[in-house]
Amino acid sequence: MTTRTLTRAEYEAKARQGYAGRIDRQDEAANIWRQIYPDWDGKRWAIGDDAEGHYLDPINIRD
Repeated sequence: MTTRTLTRAEYEAKARQGYAGRIDRQDEAANIWRQIYPDWDGKRWAIGDDAEGHYLDPINIRD
């Protein structure tokens, strides 16, 4: 699977509302996400909505 990508502004807006943040690299969910999303940088997650519905995913940030 391909990791969802947000802009830094999108990430920061979600983080201010508690809908995104950093993840502990030792977290069990992080280990699972690394297996499913090999292109994930392993640093952040986000909650949101898109055309497919609700999501809780690992994310990468593009500047």
